[in-house]
Amino acid sequence: GARDIWYDDTVRRLNSEQRGVHIGAFKGEDRILTIMKSGSYRLMNYDLSNHFDEDMIIIEKFDARRIISAIYFDGEIEKTYIKRFQIEANGNGNKKNDFIGEHPKSELLELSIDYLPQLEVVFDEKANSKKIENEIISIDEFIGVKSYKAKGKRISNYVIKTMKWLDPLPYEMPEEDIEDDEDISEDILENDDDESNEEKSPISNNEANVKKKYDDPEQQMTLEL
Repeated sequence: GARDIWYDDTVRRLNSEQRGVHIGAFKGEDRILTIMKSGSYRLMNYDLSNHFDEDMIIIEKFDARRIISAIYFDGEIEKTYIKRFQIEANGNGNKKNDFIGEHPKSELLELSIDYLPQLEVVFDEKANSKKIENEIISIDEFIGVKSYKAKGKRISNYVIKTMKWLDPLPYEMPEEDIEDDEDISEDILENDDDESNEEKSPISNNEANVKKKYDDPEQQMTLEL
């Protein structure tokens, strides 16, 4: 039968003695998904001897249907992007997979594991030298689900003051697993930044200023788990 597993945050270890947060009932090839503030994830087994990263922000039983929505600052080109991706179920064991790039200045700004999240963007009137109405983005309409290696799509060409998640739209889990898009090759995904669709979005950026805003602790948004 399945084995119930808990995670104890005080010692950052798994247990079967009901200490901490219940992760789920595991058996066979079931795995655990962890996501880190550094902008990476791991897919691991449920061995009680596992160790977990100090900057872990999400731990849950892996569900291949889960969609991750991430907003990050790309340190190499100094632009802010949003991406949606699913975890690759055939990944290498405990390997850490980086989904925001390896540049030291890249930073994960916001993350949602809701299926249909909505994001409210507030623009900086002073920095943009004009008033720009707040923008509410339905993430699933803004960008499609692609590989975790894809760059994503630029959020804004204007300076952003704050961003916050709103209540997600209602969603019913499909009965069958979502199939990968066979038409998308890995080579395309690695270089895809959706720039061709940029004119569809009325919001867009002085990305270096966006990053500067989020460097200020008072402006930093808290990840909502």
